[in-house]
Amino acid sequence: MNINSKSLYPISSNVRMLGNMQKQLDGLINQLGTGKRYGNLADMGSARLHALNLHARLGKVQGYQANAQTVQTRIDFHVNALERLSEIESETRRLAIPSAYGTDGVNMTVIEQQSRSLFNEVIDLLNTEINGQYIFAGNKSDTKPVPDFKDLMDATAPDGYRAVLNEYKQAHEVDNLGRMTVAAGADSATLAGSPYADFGIQLVGATASDSIAVTGDAATGYTFTVDQGAVEVGDSVTITVSLPQDPNKTYTIKLRATEETPAGLGQFTIGDPDSIGEALEKSIDVFAKGELAAATVEQATNAFFTSDPDAGVQRVDLGAPAYYMDVDYDDTIRWYNGQTSDVPRQSMVGQVDEATRVAFGVQGNEHGLAELMRGLSMMVVGDFKLAPDSNDPVVKAQNEQKNAATIARYESIADKVRYRLSDAHNNMPGSIEVITMELALSSVTLKNVGERHAHFEAQLENLLFDVEEAPTEEVAMQILTLTTRMEASYQVTSMVNRLSLVNFLS
Repeated sequence: MNINSKSLYPISSNVRMLGNMQKQLDGLINQLGTGKRYGNLADMGSARLHALNLHARLGKVQGYQANAQTVQTRIDFHVNALERLSEIESETRRLAIPSAYGTDGVNMTVIEQQSRSLFNEVIDLLNTEINGQYIFAGNKSDTKPVPDFKDLMDATAPDGYRAVLNEYKQAHEVDNLGRMTVAAGADSATLAGSPYADFGIQLVGATASDSIAVTGDAATGYTFTVDQGAVEVGDSVTITVSLPQDPNKTYTIKLRATEETPAGLGQFTIGDPDSIGEALEKSIDVFAKGELAAATVEQATNAFFTSDPDAGVQRVDLGAPAYYMDVDYDDTIRWYNGQTSDVPRQSMVGQVDEATRVAFGVQGNEHGLAELMRGLSMMVVGDFKLAPDSNDPVVKAQNEQKNAATIARYESIADKVRYRLSDAHNNMPGSIEVITMELALSSVTLKNVGERHAHFEAQLENLLFDVEEAPTEEVAMQILTLTTRMEASYQVTSMVNRLSLVNFLS
């Protein structure tokens, strides 16, 4: 007779257990192949909510890291451009060196060319673009901030910089004695200042040696009469003038008596009744094309390269009398088309943490950048080329007069440019150096936040690893243990299934 094995050993229960173990083995084999504990969210059970929370937090951290990387890339481009702009600022100062004429004026010949080249480079740098975004336009990053050199300088209808400058030159009559008038007589000359307070050379006062009579006043003009019987070599006339661009600053124009014929610039010949008038006219001409021209260049530059482009460019109505007028941009191009904000850095802000925002906006019309544009534009239009020497006495005299005006204009413009680009302004808000420093501080913030995110990301990934990942060594050990148990269970089940009374008794 057979012994009832089912009553002694629950075969059906063991079979079910073997089935479950087979499922576990299949799962472990799948884990070994994929490296994951679970095939889908449904398999995760109670770990599902924990994993979803960890993924959400990790995704947010990685999103902040992506923002930080984008911001850092923008800052890196800014800093590279600003470093070159700072170098150009230094190079421009080196161009504007007093008395740097060179042999036969060779340096004067190349100054405009060098300035033009640097100016083009500044425009290119301010138009730096990253993936279609202009980084010197504030939050108007889809707008090219600065027109090309040719349009900026030479455009008409609407007008560019040269058209505005020529308008101011005409208003001040730079090429016509700066609106002053000289009336010559026998051994005398009468000088009157500009009739308009806002335009031309203003007559302030006049004195002379005892041998030269001075009558009149600044309002009506002065008459200088030379006593040919008393005048001596070295006797002089001193005229004090001012310019409407800076009424508080005065200049002196001096004429000295000489016996030379023809008289040199700033001299009049004793005994020549026409010489005092000719000398006065030549000296006023040099001053008008020198100091007045330089002041007019600066005035037009300030009007065109305005710090607030939205306010419009101050143009001049050339009717009689000429007067200033504010106009919109129907007649004048904008030199800067980006955003204008009182807080440029805040024009672009990146969220790099829950409570951390990094400001990295830069505008092309900030103080230091605008001053660099102004300084270079003044050098470009300065017209510093000296006239050559000549053996012809008349041409020689004309060239000397022209060159005297050119040198005076260069010295004045160079002085103005050096002041604008002086290192003394490096601590001003919006200077190239301050912008660079503020971006560097933002970069430090990004670095600190990035390090914090890296640590937090590593912690989250470790937690997720424990929940989701299936280490190969661990799974292999589980498979080995499970297969050992399954083999043992199979053997026991097989033995029980074959059990009989004969086998039992034996």
